Amino acid sequence: MRLEITDNSGVDSDALVIELDNREGKVKLPETGAELKVWLGFDDNLIFKGIYEVDELEVPLDDDVFTIHAKAIKMKGSLKAPQDFTYDDITFGALVDKVANRHGYESKVASGLSSIVFPHIDQKSESDLNLLTRLARENGVFFKPVADKLVIH
Repeated sequence: MRLEITDNSGVDSDALVIELDNREGKVKLPETGAELKVWLGFDDNLIFKGIYEVDELEVPLDDDVFTIHAKAIKMKGSLKAPQDFTYDDITFGALVDKVANRHGYESKVASGLSSIVFPHIDQKSESDLNLLTRLARENGVFFKPVADKLVIH
């Protein structure tokens, strides 16, 4: 009956709400913690919108409609751990690739941003999450971990 995706900027979790009509009782509720992969579109023109984890179920006693609330899959904890690195003459694309590989993510950098060169970066007791957020903000762009990808756009 309703599907709502809230695409938050930055590191705030995206949210998903699905409201389903279950008057005939044929829809099985997912369990809390279940992963939902969401695509939107028609036929062969589907667009992947992300992976969400069910965090709340609303099942009213007097209604045959239930609502699923989910948040984007949580980022890997290692992305938040303090790091000490120095980078010289590195492009934004190469930096995001290094960080993504270190934590098991895929790198997605908008084409015009990939070639931005940083002459020198000191990362002292700073998480990779904070480093990429800081560099994105300094360059007037956005960074967001989403669906096992580190996205710069």
